[in-house]
Amino acid sequence: MNEKEFYEELGRTEGPPPYLYGKIHGRLRRRSAIMRSAFALAATLILVVGGSGVLYLHHERVQSVAPEVSEEMQAIHEYLAGEDIEQASLAYALDDGGGK
Repeated sequence: MNEKEFYEELGRTEGPPPYLYGKIHGRLRRRSAIMRSAFALAATLILVVGGSGVLYLHHERVQSVAPEVSEEMQAIHEYLAGEDIEQASLAYALDDGGGK
């Protein structure tokens, strides 16, 4: 029996009795509700675990700053606070120009 004959024969068969439609529909609806709930729970779990992992990695990266970056940030902080200007002016005040 090929596919065409199968569908022809299927068309000639009687359908299920009318009292079974409600039971069949209820089972299908229950299964789909269970599957939707399972997928929603899985998606929520993936988002929570993934989000916490991303936040943890970001926190670790922020905590571990390279020494070169730290030195640059300190130099910028001193420049903005004016500390390096005061040190430079003291160095010029002590320089008598005799080092030619």
